[in-house]
Amino acid sequence: MDKLRKNWYRYALAFVIPIILLFVFLAWNGIYPFGDISNLRDDLEIQYADYFTFYRNVLLGNGDIGYSFTKSLGGPLVSLWGYYLASPFNLLVVFFRPDQIQLFVFVITALKLGLSGLTFYLFARYKFTKAPWYALLFLTAAYGFTQYNVGQMANLNWLDGMYMLPLMLLGVAKYVREGKRSLFFVSTACSIIFNWYTGYMNCIFVMLYFWYEQSLTDYRQGILGGKRIIKKTVGFGLLEILSVAVSMAAFLPVLLGQAGGRTFAEDIFEFGTNGSFLDILRGFMIGSANPSRNITLFCSVLLLLFAAYFFWDKRIGKAEKIALGSFLGLMAASLFFWPLEHIWCGFRTEGSYAYRFLYLAIVVLLLMAGSVLEHFDALERKPLFYVTAGLIGMFLILDMQDSFDAKRLWRQLALLVIYCLLLTVSQKTRLRRPLALLCVCVLFLGELSWNARLVSGGAYTFDAAQTASYIADEQKLMDEVKARDNRFYRMEKTLNRDQNQAHNSFYSN
Repeated sequence: MDKLRKNWYRYALAFVIPIILLFVFLAWNGIYPFGDISNLRDDLEIQYADYFTFYRNVLLGNGDIGYSFTKSLGGPLVSLWGYYLASPFNLLVVFFRPDQIQLFVFVITALKLGLSGLTFYLFARYKFTKAPWYALLFLTAAYGFTQYNVGQMANLNWLDGMYMLPLMLLGVAKYVREGKRSLFFVSTACSIIFNWYTGYMNCIFVMLYFWYEQSLTDYRQGILGGKRIIKKTVGFGLLEILSVAVSMAAFLPVLLGQAGGRTFAEDIFEFGTNGSFLDILRGFMIGSANPSRNITLFCSVLLLLFAAYFFWDKRIGKAEKIALGSFLGLMAASLFFWPLEHIWCGFRTEGSYAYRFLYLAIVVLLLMAGSVLEHFDALERKPLFYVTAGLIGMFLILDMQDSFDAKRLWRQLALLVIYCLLLTVSQKTRLRRPLALLCVCVLFLGELSWNARLVSGGAYTFDAAQTASYIADEQKLMDEVKARDNRFYRMEKTLNRDQNQAHNSFYSN
C-alpha cells in the first residue's frame, strides 16, 4: 500500500493517457462533445441509445427489467439486459437526462478506456518486473486506445471485456507464481456478468495464457513434465468452471434468453480462410480499417518494432520465444481459419463486426513487446537496424503484391526509421537520453491519434444537436399523450433519428 501511495502518479497516467487520446481523437474529428458531429454511430446509434433510456427508466422505478410492454408487442428483457446493459458503468445513466445520452456515452466510453489502461498497467507491472515504469506506459496506452477499441466504440458492452481481461491475466499469473486464487476467481465471474460474450472469449484466452505461463514457469524451474502440466491444467480448469458457476445467477437467464431455442449453425466447421495468409502481415499497417474482414493486428509502429525485436533479443530465452511465438501463431490461425474463428465467436458465424476477439491477439503482441521492455535500457544497435530493415522490406514487398495507400506506406516506413534512430540515440549517452525518450513518447502518442483518425474518423455522421433535439421533442410528445390519457397503451414511432422518410432503416426499438 505504501508503494502504491508513493507511485500513485504512475497509475494515474495509465488511466489518464487513453482518455486524453480519446479527447484528441474526438476533437480532431469534431465529434461531440468537442464538435457538432454526434458520437453515436452504427449500433450505438441504432440500438444502444434507446436501451440506455429504457434502463434509466427501470433504475428510476418506471419500468421492469424482466418484461416490457414497450418492446413492440411486449416481451422479456433479461437477455437484452445481460448482453447490452449489465455493465456497472451503465448505472451512471440515472444522472443524465434522455437528451443527454450522448454525454453519457462519452463519459462511460472515457471511463472504460481509462480503466483498460489502468488494469493493463497493473498486469504489466506484475508481469514485467524489470521494465522501467515509464516504458510500460507504451503498453497501457496501446491497449487502452488500441485499434480494436477505436473501431468497436459502437459496441460499448464489448469494452467491458477489455478492462476485465488484464485482471484475469493478473489472476492467472498470481495463481501460477504464488498459488493465489481469489483475483482470478472474482475477475472471471465479474467478466461474465458484465458482458457474457467477451467474458466467454476471455475465458478461452486465459486458459491458453495459463498453459503459456505455467509451462514457462515449470521450464525455468527445471520441473517441466507432461503429467505435471495435465494436473495443473485440471486444477486451473476446475477453478475457472467454479467461477463460471458463480456467475450463473446472472448468466443462466441471459444464456437461455439469448439461445431462444436455437442450435449451433451447421456450417461453423466448414473449412475456409479469411483472405490469404499475407493479409495478416498487411494488417500491421497503420490505419488498417477496423472493423473489417481484413485481419488487422496493428497496435502501433513502435510496439510492432519491439515485437519483431523480441525474436532477436539475446536476453530472452529460446523457450519464451517458442512459447510466445506459438501463442501468436495460434491467435493468427484463429483469425485466419473459419472454424477457429467461429469457436471464438460462440460457435456461430458473424455477419458484422468481424474478429470480435481481435483484442486478444493484440495482447500477445503486447506480451512480446513487454518482454523486450524489460531490457529497454540495453537495446542493441545492430538488432534494431536489422529488425527495422526487415520490417521495411516486408512492407515494400507487400506493396509490390498489392499497393498500399502511398501516403500511409511512406509514413509507416518513416516512423520505423525515426523510432529506430531515436531508440539508438537514447542508448548512447545519458545527456541525450531524456530528449530522445521524450521524442519517442510524443511520436508514439501522435501515431496512435493519427491511426484512430484513419480508422474511424469518417464513421461518425449524425448531427449532435439534431440527435439531442429529436430525443427532447420525442419526450415532449410522450408527456403530452400521457397528460391527455393516462390509461394503459403502447406507442410506436413513425420516424427515427436518421430521419429516414422511407421508414426502412433498421432500429431495434
